[in-house]
Amino acid sequence: EVSKALSKLTEVHRYFDSSSCVYDFPSQVSADKSVRDASVEADRVLSDFSVEMSARKDVFDVMCKYMETCTPPTPESERLLNRVIRDGKRVGLHLEKEKQDRIKEINSKMSSLGIEFQNNMNEDKTALYFTTDQLKGCSEDFIKGLETNEGGKHKVTLQYPCLYPVLKQCCVERTRKHLLITRYSMCKDLNTPILEELVKLRYEKATLLGYPTHSDFILDARMAKTKDTVKNFLTDIISKMKELENRVRRVFEDKRTRVQGKRGGIFGNC
Repeated sequence: EVSKALSKLTEVHRYFDSSSCVYDFPSQVSADKSVRDASVEADRVLSDFSVEMSARKDVFDVMCKYMETCTPPTPESERLLNRVIRDGKRVGLHLEKEKQDRIKEINSKMSSLGIEFQNNMNEDKTALYFTTDQLKGCSEDFIKGLETNEGGKHKVTLQYPCLYPVLKQCCVERTRKHLLITRYSMCKDLNTPILEELVKLRYEKATLLGYPTHSDFILDARMAKTKDTVKNFLTDIISKMKELENRVRRVFEDKRTRVQGKRGGIFGNC
């Protein structure tokens, strides 16, 4: 019977994951704000349900009991059972109820903050204005498709349909740099407080689950397992790749110098 329950549990998660995308995707792509808003609200409802579904103490207890008393019939069901129990422990279902409730509250809050953070990015209206010369290198069709202001400058937003063509095609270094820096700092007034709260919540959750930091909590379910493993791996890779990095950097710098010369210093002009 528990084997059947595992199969049903798999089906529920598969259906939920595949169906959620249908309701979440319009918030990223729809031109209609009412559709985007409805999609964001649907995402909130689904995220709340996901938190509730992951916090099913009754399901967790049954799976733990099955692990203690029975042998899963297949390697696949054994792996699934181990994952279900592991994931249950990662939301505190093996802890006392007070901690369970607090972790559930934290997960719900983090989910809501994540949706708010992304929605702020999606709805950002920041725009920069550039002359045709400042967009040199971009295709004529792309530039013609941009809105222009009264001064004849072209409107470039921070959303991908505008961002990528300029970053990939524009040969004016200052234009690309200005656009990229603005992109990386978009919504900073709205999203910085969200990030600060998320950092605090992640740390609190990690400590409730017995981990010293959030990174320890995340890595415990991954191949590396510990921060030291990751640090040693990256340190080793960096030391081995340093000489190659220097050679590649010189190649790019030489090419930049040659192109800059051919275009009359356009890389440095704005």
